Amino acid sequence: MRLEDLGWDDFFAKQAKVEASEQLVWGRVGEELRGQFQVFTEAGEVAAILPGRWRRERAQGAEVPTTGDWVALEKGAGSDQFVIQRLLERRTKLSRNAAGEISQEQVVAANVDVVFVLTSLNQDLNLRRLERYLSVVWESGATPVLILTKGDLCADVEASLTAVRSIAGAAELLVTSQFDAESVKAVSARIPPRKTAVFIGSSGVGKSTLVNLMMGSEVQATAAIRENDDEGRHTTTSRRIVVLPSGGLVMDTPGMRELQIWEADGGLSRVFSDVEELALRCRFTDCKHLSEPGCAIRGAIDAGALARDRYDSYLKLKAEAAFQARRGDKVAQSELKSQWKKIHREGRANGKAKRGR
Repeated sequence: MRLEDLGWDDFFAKQAKVEASEQLVWGRVGEELRGQFQVFTEAGEVAAILPGRWRRERAQGAEVPTTGDWVALEKGAGSDQFVIQRLLERRTKLSRNAAGEISQEQVVAANVDVVFVLTSLNQDLNLRRLERYLSVVWESGATPVLILTKGDLCADVEASLTAVRSIAGAAELLVTSQFDAESVKAVSARIPPRKTAVFIGSSGVGKSTLVNLMMGSEVQATAAIRENDDEGRHTTTSRRIVVLPSGGLVMDTPGMRELQIWEADGGLSRVFSDVEELALRCRFTDCKHLSEPGCAIRGAIDAGALARDRYDSYLKLKAEAAFQARRGDKVAQSELKSQWKKIHREGRANGKAKRGR
C-alpha cells in the first residue's frame, strides 16, 4: 500500500523533506496499545516502540504518538523492531483532558477528516452529551457527523430527529440500522478514498457493529447491550485503523465514559452560535443574563425560543473550558519552574566539577 492511500499528502511530505534520510522509514500509526505501536508503511505493517530518551522526557500527553499519527521510523540495531524517531505535526487532533488529578492533554485521534459521533436511539440519547461531543469535535479541526444508531429499535424516530436537530447546528445527521443496508452505505459514502474517519461514543452504541458492516466482515468484536438499562459493554480495547474496501480509512475507539474538555472555545461558539448571537442583542454589553433589563437571553428563555437546559449546558461547558485553561496555565508554570531548577542544579554541579580539576 502506498503512503498516499493512507492519507499522506503535501502537508506531511513537506515536513518529511526536512528530515530526509535513507535510514528513515515513514509510516502511519495504525494502533497504539500500552506503548507498543503498529505502523503502516509501504513495506507493510511493522511493530515499533519509542526510544528510551523519548520515554524519559516526554512519555505522556500530546507529545506521545497516537493512532492516526505520521511518524519517522528507524530500524533498531540488531533487531527486527523499529524505533519511532519523529512525530510529524498533526493536521487535526481530537483531544480531551485525561482522567485524573493532573491537567494533561490526551489526543484520542490524529489526522482525521471526519468524526462520527454515535448515539443509539434508546436510553443513550442525551442532548447535553451530544453538545459536549460536538464542541470537542469542532475544536479538533475535523468535520462532525451525528449518527443515530439502532433506528429499528426506536418507536418514534422523527421525534428523536427533531430533538437532535435542535442542537446539531451545521453538523450532518444520519440514522442507521444494522438491518438497513442503505443506511450503512450512506455512512461509507462520507468516507472517500484516502480520507480518515473516527467513530466515537459511549459503549454499546454500535460503533464496532457499524465498522463490521462497512467492512463486510467481523473485524471488530461486539457484544449486546444490557437489557435492563441499555448500557453498553466495552468490547473495543484500543484505537485501531482499518482500511475499507472503498479505500477510506476508519478508526474505531473504545467507549467513552466521560469526555472532559481540553480546549473548546472555538468549538463552543460553533455549537452554541444561537446563544452567543442572542447575547449580542442584549441592551448592555456587560449583561450577566440574570435580571438586567433588555436581556435578550432571558427574553428568549421566557418566550420559549431558547431552552433553559440548553443555556445551562452552555454555561457549564464554558465554565469547564475556562477552568481547564486556568489549570493548564498553572501546570505549565510549574513545569517551567521545574525545568529552570534542573538547569540551575546542573550548572552548579558543572561549576563544582571544574573547580575540582
